[in-house]
Amino acid sequence: MGIYYTGMKILSNIEQSQVKSILETEYPRLVEIMPKKQDLKVMIKSYDNEGKRKKYSIHLRLGGTFQAVSTEAADWDLRRTTHKAVKNLEKEMEHKFRRFKNPLHCAARQLLGLH
Repeated sequence: MGIYYTGMKILSNIEQSQVKSILETEYPRLVEIMPKKQDLKVMIKSYDNEGKRKKYSIHLRLGGTFQAVSTEAADWDLRRTTHKAVKNLEKEMEHKFRRFKNPLHCAARQLLGLH
């Protein structure tokens, strides 16, 4: 189980190290939400290579064949894009597996009879 990267060749060495450091620190938190320990697949794309700035798109997929969760994020800043993708994945997993970090969220839903 681990992190698998696709499209890292389009990034510079500094950008690669930034993405790897962010995802390696966030991966244990993401795995805690999943029922089973799963692989994280990271796909990175860049757009507008001709201009001064690049637009980055990051697709994250955590899980196997039956319990897979995937999200994506796009932005002009690579670090911000990576953090957005991780945050989106975390929200999607909380929604799908009903494991909320905020204990009041679960308590309020139980009191209202919605959970």
